[in-house]
Amino acid sequence: MKRPVRIANCSGFFGDRLAAAQEMVEGGPIDVLTGDWLAELTMLLLARQKMKHGTGYARTFHQQMEQVLPTVLDKGIKVVSNTVDAIPIPEHNVTIKAHKLRLERRQLKQVAYYWFKVGDSFTPSYWQQQLRIAIKNLLGRPEGSALIRVSAVYNDDDQQAVEDIKEFTRLVLPAIYKHLP
Repeated sequence: MKRPVRIANCSGFFGDRLAAAQEMVEGGPIDVLTGDWLAELTMLLLARQKMKHGTGYARTFHQQMEQVLPTVLDKGIKVVSNTVDAIPIPEHNVTIKAHKLRLERRQLKQVAYYWFKVGDSFTPSYWQQQLRIAIKNLLGRPEGSALIRVSAVYNDDDQQAVEDIKEFTRLVLPAIYKHLP
């Protein structure tokens, strides 16, 4: 019989305790450390921060990882986070913000990007997608939507896979505009 996977969560929104990651890693045996640095409340606070100060990202993720990284590596703990990366597509005057995930299962390693499309707009947020659909419907201009996911396999370093995904997205964007609602 296999033993259960022990998962600890250290972040649920922007205001969580900075020491939470360290407490989870040092507080008991865990296999996976998770955090939600892009929760809806966090995104609202970061948007306000960006409007006020010109920058808007969750600095706590970097601070928490700096605190625990040596222990995480020593103990072989996997870290799962939701992060957003940008895919600039200058020829279409678009920058797609997408969730970036690293997935591992046994020997298979993948990096995946996913985002949502409503009409001609893109968002990494499911809730923003749903809001845009509702607004379009209320205005009598219903538009379809789609979840778009692109992934690539990698061996040791995912950088080439990330570049491949971004290049593929740049190449297929005209087809996405043409064939997805």
